[in-house]
Amino acid sequence: MTVSSCRRDEGSAAYLIYLGIQAWRAPVTTSPTETPSASSVQAERTGRLELFQRGFTVSISNPKNLLFFGALFPSFIDLGAPQLPQFAILSLTWLAIDLTTMSSYATMGSGIGRWFHSPRRVKLFNRTTGSLFIAAGGTLAASHR
Repeated sequence: MTVSSCRRDEGSAAYLIYLGIQAWRAPVTTSPTETPSASSVQAERTGRLELFQRGFTVSISNPKNLLFFGALFPSFIDLGAPQLPQFAILSLTWLAIDLTTMSSYATMGSGIGRWFHSPRRVKLFNRTTGSLFIAAGGTLAASHR
């Protein structure tokens, strides 16, 4: 193992431990429903179509998405057959999978969000995630000695 990779791993371990300590020390804030933030008020004013357009623009311009689809789609395209229907089928399939996945995330997030209305639970979450980060950092540091 090279010196530079050891330093990078030690830096990564230290950063994970730092994040864990920050999570442990994080203040427990009140529930977002008790004091609406400026962003939540703005989101209520913003129309659904505008939110969709913003999300679409960010997604379509993401270079990782372009590289992913540029690598994925050619594997499934038959050059001897009309390509537009093939791209349409692949795109609609991906859209259905992505819509289902993102809807599931949103539904689960909404349910989990209600769990965090208790300051005690927020503190428990902060301590648990902080402990996991500290453990991961410690494990990473110990594995390179």
